[in-house]
Amino acid sequence: MTPVEPPPRPALPLAPQSVTNWTLRRATNDDLDDLTRIAIAAFAYDRQWNYRYPHAAEFPEDHYKYTRIRYGEWLDANTTPRCIIMVAECFSPEDPGGKKVAAFSIWRVPPAHDTTEDDVDITDKLKPPSPNPDRRDASQMHMKAYRLATEFAQTKFFDRLLGHRQISLAQLATDPAYFRRGAATKLVEWGIEMLARKQNLPISLFAGPMGYRLYQRMGFRSVVMATVQVSGEKEELMFPGMVWKDGLREEKEQVWDEEGVPQLFVVAEPPN
Repeated sequence: MTPVEPPPRPALPLAPQSVTNWTLRRATNDDLDDLTRIAIAAFAYDRQWNYRYPHAAEFPEDHYKYTRIRYGEWLDANTTPRCIIMVAECFSPEDPGGKKVAAFSIWRVPPAHDTTEDDVDITDKLKPPSPNPDRRDASQMHMKAYRLATEFAQTKFFDRLLGHRQISLAQLATDPAYFRRGAATKLVEWGIEMLARKQNLPISLFAGPMGYRLYQRMGFRSVVMATVQVSGEKEELMFPGMVWKDGLREEKEQVWDEEGVPQLFVVAEPPN
């Protein structure tokens, strides 16, 4: 399979002249518009997002509508212990006395008890969104292929390696106007210290090109390289699955070696 160049992305903003001081807090329903705004702006640079939503620029109304619906679902889950959405705020240049949400992270947390019907409902909300035939901004087959690949990688690599009790970093996004000012680092540090270390649990995630170096710097290691493709298409998407756990830097097991990472190929068949 030969990779195809992704569609053009916006130019990255210039590096900031100063580092912003960040305040972290848990998101509330009042943050829905900010989460939607940040996701659409930030993920315009993300290949996984563009692979699933290649027509976002052509149908911006659909893209905004369904993205907002999705983050509404995340915020519903955020009212339970199974999902934690953290936002990073800084002083707003538009409102000297106020603060602006400039970044967020979404963490999936394993249940502390046997699975119940409520847990099953929450778990389904935390999965990548299912294809929706009504949205024109998305590729239905690419959404299906991506969901299949992440679910398969979760079962065959993350769960087998780490067990079922693991924390997942589902999303990490920063407003492009605040790229490279430390917000993403603060949010990941919070997850490591306040979730993983406190509960003695590992973290798993699927990384995009922009986040990969950040995760590496913070001690995450690749355990699988997933390749997604729809049968009959030349275009494919590749992304690493990464994990963090205490002591990972010191482990000498081959499974943590960046070279020779296992490859996962998922080919989705289009409907007849």
